[in-house]
Amino acid sequence: MRVLVHAVIFAALVSGVTVAPAAAAQPPTTQEKPKTVTLITGDKVTVIRQGASWDVRIQPAARIGAREGFLRHVGPSGVTVIPASVAPLVRSGQLDRALFDVTGLVNFGYDDEHTPDIPLLVESGPSVAALGNVTRNLPAVGMTAVATPKRDAAKLFELAKHHKIWLNGKAYPTLDQSVPQVGAPGAWQQGHTGAGSAVAVLDTGYDPEHPDLAGIVKGEKDFTGEGIRDNVGHGTHVAATVAGRGKASGGKYTGVAKGADLLIGKVCMTFGCPFDAILEGMQWAADSGAKVVNMSLGGGQSDGTDPMSAAVNRISAEKGTLFVIAAGNSANSRVSAPAAADAALAVGSVNKQDVASPFSSPGPRFKDHAVKPDIAAPGEDIVAARAKGTLNDLAVDEFHARLTGTSMATPHVAGAAAILAAQHPDWTGQQIKVALMNSAHPVAGATVYQQGAGRLDVARAVNQTVSTNVGSLSLGYIKWPGPGSVLSKSLTYKNSGAAPVTLALSTDSALFKVSANEVTVPAGGETSVTVSFDPAQAPHAAHGASLLAKSGSTEVRTAVGAYKEPESYDLTLKSIDRNGGVDGFGMAMVMNLDDANISFFPVLPGDTIRVPAGRYGTLAIVETPGTPPSATMVPRPEVAVRGDTVVEVDARPGIPVSMTIDRPDARKLDSVSGQGFKVGDWVGGLLAGGSALYATPTAGRHEHFVYFDSAAFEQPLVRLSVTKPEQFEPIVDWIPDSPRITDTRELSAVDVVRARPEDLAQRDVRGKLAVFTVTAGEELEFNPRLKALRDAGAAAAFFYFTDGSVALTEAPAIPTLYPLDDQGPRLAKLGTADVRLAGIRTSPYHYELSFPSLGSIPANLTRQVKTKDLAEVRANYRATAATATVLPGATAVGFGGIVAIGGPSIPLPTTRTEYYSTDTVSWSNLFLIDRQYYVSSPDTIYRPGSVSTADWNKAVIGPGAARLNRTGDKLDVFLPLFTDAAQHVGPAVETDEGDTVLYANGKEIGRSGTPGFGVFTVAGPADYRLSTEATRTNPNWPLSTKVSAEWVFRSAETGTLPSITLDPKVDNDNYAKAGTYFTIPVRPGKDGVVRKVETSTDDGTTWRPAPVVKVHDHWWAIVWNPSDGFVSLRAQASYPDGKGVTQTVIRAYRVK
Repeated sequence: MRVLVHAVIFAALVSGVTVAPAAAAQPPTTQEKPKTVTLITGDKVTVIRQGASWDVRIQPAARIGAREGFLRHVGPSGVTVIPASVAPLVRSGQLDRALFDVTGLVNFGYDDEHTPDIPLLVESGPSVAALGNVTRNLPAVGMTAVATPKRDAAKLFELAKHHKIWLNGKAYPTLDQSVPQVGAPGAWQQGHTGAGSAVAVLDTGYDPEHPDLAGIVKGEKDFTGEGIRDNVGHGTHVAATVAGRGKASGGKYTGVAKGADLLIGKVCMTFGCPFDAILEGMQWAADSGAKVVNMSLGGGQSDGTDPMSAAVNRISAEKGTLFVIAAGNSANSRVSAPAAADAALAVGSVNKQDVASPFSSPGPRFKDHAVKPDIAAPGEDIVAARAKGTLNDLAVDEFHARLTGTSMATPHVAGAAAILAAQHPDWTGQQIKVALMNSAHPVAGATVYQQGAGRLDVARAVNQTVSTNVGSLSLGYIKWPGPGSVLSKSLTYKNSGAAPVTLALSTDSALFKVSANEVTVPAGGETSVTVSFDPAQAPHAAHGASLLAKSGSTEVRTAVGAYKEPESYDLTLKSIDRNGGVDGFGMAMVMNLDDANISFFPVLPGDTIRVPAGRYGTLAIVETPGTPPSATMVPRPEVAVRGDTVVEVDARPGIPVSMTIDRPDARKLDSVSGQGFKVGDWVGGLLAGGSALYATPTAGRHEHFVYFDSAAFEQPLVRLSVTKPEQFEPIVDWIPDSPRITDTRELSAVDVVRARPEDLAQRDVRGKLAVFTVTAGEELEFNPRLKALRDAGAAAAFFYFTDGSVALTEAPAIPTLYPLDDQGPRLAKLGTADVRLAGIRTSPYHYELSFPSLGSIPANLTRQVKTKDLAEVRANYRATAATATVLPGATAVGFGGIVAIGGPSIPLPTTRTEYYSTDTVSWSNLFLIDRQYYVSSPDTIYRPGSVSTADWNKAVIGPGAARLNRTGDKLDVFLPLFTDAAQHVGPAVETDEGDTVLYANGKEIGRSGTPGFGVFTVAGPADYRLSTEATRTNPNWPLSTKVSAEWVFRSAETGTLPSITLDPKVDNDNYAKAGTYFTIPVRPGKDGVVRKVETSTDDGTTWRPAPVVKVHDHWWAIVWNPSDGFVSLRAQASYPDGKGVTQTVIRAYRVK
């Protein structure tokens, strides 16, 4: 089995590409910096926002004995990347799909810049602690919160596969007119204020000094580690809407349950609410005696089976607690978790005119189409308490703020629930839920999937004596083609009053029937009716109605719903591998070709999925066991689904994928094949790599389909020759991050079996090449055994593996080789041997080749590539750190979504000649320095035979052209502060310290708190001044340690602001000659006039002017270089349109 060691970079760039002249570059359009996420499998994914979609690059975790493929789904709403090896676990639900939602992980702050760990919720068990640091035990829900170190992810994942695992994600926090609107004063007039009940508010904490909350908080607990004080403002606002006393407003802004007490649980921080904190907070609230719990927060849409929803159902049943939860603020998705729980009282929003809010997340519930939300309440422009120092832009006055969202609707309902809990202390939470739903007021023009039973009316709730056994009836799901049998369920009316009540029953939809038009419910008794839905006359859609039971002023409402499936069919995937095996290992994606929102992934061989009728495409990788195992691309670019359909993906017609170059000393680093669909702004695709790749040619041309094969070649960094007692040459390479030998050495090789202590005790490895393996089950011993070899004095190691895989989670302790062929056991069998090991520092050349085929897979996939047909780039990578990694990215012209392969990390400095494929592919490279700093090149389409240069990381590294993007009154600025002299764009990263500030007419109008980025509210033309600075304190980054820039301009519109390029003559380590006068080219850009240049040799403490001269159209500064140390530079330029820029770079270059 071959070994994956080189980084495979999967670039899924979806934005359009413009054809450019030879080696010409298009200016990059991104306004965001790259974000890298380490998945639970150890694979790394880097994403960059590009217009409506994303540039995506994958670096597989280094594993020995395994070859990984990937599924990726990319579009406007985000990026999902699923490694093929875990697709069955994702499909079965053992692994949470959210663990592979890359942009979701970024949004949670779980990218590699923000956290070194992956936060998990793991089904509790004896081995959970081995997965990382246990951060919270949650015995009540049978889970443990674990922080798995990313550096160990690939290794620990071998253990994690034996547990059910969820992402420990984050939910997000989603009155003078609104309180009367829901009938609270009517309840108060009858003495019902909630006095004697307690509501727990799980949110961002509270302001203990706020007058509206003074003396009413009877218990508090922080679950975040930040302390109970509200630094966001959300929790204080919500708590006051529930039960605030209105003291700061003279009673104007009083909460719904103005007599109730509060329990405050802080489960949310500035950047979200960790699931484990929410789960523990829920249990604490119930254990603390709260009958009602307000949760104005939510995650993504859910079918009600996620961990938080499951906890709502369990605690509600055990404790009788009512969880009142915001439905969510995403009109484009369904009710979110944990509001999706059966037991939750899910709250939607209306405005103050009783019109459904456009942002409120609707039903029916995801997957089962049950009725949700349950009720609605006012959620727009709600004025309530403001925590001190928060919500400045939403402040009404010192003590109040105006907020909008289902978060604001929810506490109105929680306050009403508290009133009922005090009125009926013996009621369970579910009885309170039903009473509130039964008494709701209908919202005109809204469906039950927007309003549930209706808008809250607590005045009616405290007076009605008739209720039902449930607040809503979800009658079920009718599968296409129907019509199917009538759906029906029983509904029971209960009368707690002293006299019988006769109810007239009616629905507002003819599709729903009640078994009686009128029923009499005896005093203290109950009566049941049957509610039915006849699908015969119903369109194929979700249907809902309000069932009204009326008697005088008594009005009891029940939301009912049913779902009649639109035209849909079963699609079954059948696979046949190259040996004729059926439904073995593989992975597929199914995408609707007219609506990419209808996508299914991962789909496994043998799976049957239910899909709406229409045009689909299927992408499949079929794996065939063998030595080596093979992967075959088997697309079905277009499948018409108009009945139950079986899609057969047969690998046997697959043809070999082969690529060679006309360079005898070159070695293929790796090869990758991919297939993809593009529908609108969405791209879906599958990627496979290895030494045995096949693809099945397709008939016809399909505009939405692309196939590609890619490969990278270099001169081998190491060769191993066995000279005695036999003569042969295994094909070898260094294990990733291994120390390398860069000369030629004659060594003795000795087989140390498995390098266990008993093996080493019998063999002398001092100064020798130790040959060893490990067996299945010993994978975690790989790195410790390398350390043992180091301690025993081995000069280097040769590791081979024949079964399973080994995750490489740390740099090997000694230079370590592995075979790319099957010669490992042969060398071991010799026992001892004489070998010659010859290494070089870096390859003098690198080939990066990618060949897209738009619309089809061609009939011949054997490529013999000639160097003369490629583009030549003479690349120079200068040093600011010891090593760097080049991550190339390729985009198919006219399509988008291609793959490229990156070689091993390169030492700095390095000069090499690079060769790129041309015409049909656009290249854009990321240069990753010290594993965290990026500079990037613009999209470039090369022409055959073209020759160009690329100078990376050259001083002066400083501000690049600023980009402004105006949308309405919002100005989004991107200021790349670490752009090199060749204008490779480099943004500040999360570890850089600094700020960005915008002034208008001398007055500060906005501050982002982030260097090089900001969004500001602007009006019309003004005298604008945009200032930014970044300090980089990493000791591995010796140059440009502090960078600042200031621009002046009049019009805050979309466009660019100029920058000054300072381009001194420096060597490859960015040193200039010391103790001499030195001329520096100064390039202010089009029509720019250089006003001054200053220098400093004491890191900016003192500055001296440098003479500036203009020769023809070129500007030069004359600088005196000191005998050692660093030179800092400050330059200023102006422009005819009134713009100007001043930029400063501390430690711009060094001298020697």
